[in-house]
Amino acid sequence: MGRVKDMCIELEERFMEKASNIIGECDSYDEFIDTMEQHRDLVSRLGENDKHEMLGDLWSEHWSRFI
Repeated sequence: MGRVKDMCIELEERFMEKASNIIGECDSYDEFIDTMEQHRDLVSRLGENDKHEMLGDLWSEHWSRFI
């Protein structure tokens, strides 16, 4: 069970790393979400609400630096 959990954590980290690399290129939250859809398979175990919450938190954190 430990290896499965480690793999899930690694995939989630890869998803968030991709999101961090993409976020600055997006002009809106909707564009960001649409762009990240191509990487949804990395976190397929998560529900849509969980994915949107993770991405929403990252979006807020990223853009709060510029306000």
